[in-house]
Amino acid sequence: MTSVAQRKRTKRAARTLTPAAPRSAPSLVVDNAPRPIVRESGLDWLLARKRITRSHHAAGERWGAHFRLCLVDGLSPLRSCLNDSPRGGATGAGFAPAAAEAEARDARAKAMAALAHQPDMIAALDAVCGRQQTPWERIKETGGKQRDVEELQTTLRIALDLLRAHYRL
Repeated sequence: MTSVAQRKRTKRAARTLTPAAPRSAPSLVVDNAPRPIVRESGLDWLLARKRITRSHHAAGERWGAHFRLCLVDGLSPLRSCLNDSPRGGATGAGFAPAAAEAEARDARAKAMAALAHQPDMIAALDAVCGRQQTPWERIKETGGKQRDVEELQTTLRIALDLLRAHYRL
């Protein structure tokens, strides 16, 4: 016996995997190519199910952007070979991605301080906002149950409340 939620998931999967039937009478061009499956990020998934608000979503997007920039490692400031001054004596700021990475590390450190360096909150934000996993995908990795998903969502909501206050959204 399947649950109502399982039947809904099955119907939704069937709709996304099969191409739509033509709505009009016979046309000259019939496109039978399958549509690409677009994967929702974890924040979009939670927002669509009204588990978080738009301000929570904005705070999570900002955390995710900082998280992904911090994953890029080893971007040293590069100088252009087209310097106007002889022997490369220009005092340019360097390559923009390296500066963005440094700013993201600082912003992430300040946000972590606003979360009081709570490891559960940081792990929930990294998984859902940073890696863009849904709570169910995260729990499948760790082998949990539905109550673990609900606990993750509650922890995430609290963390997003703190981030929303930190980012002044």
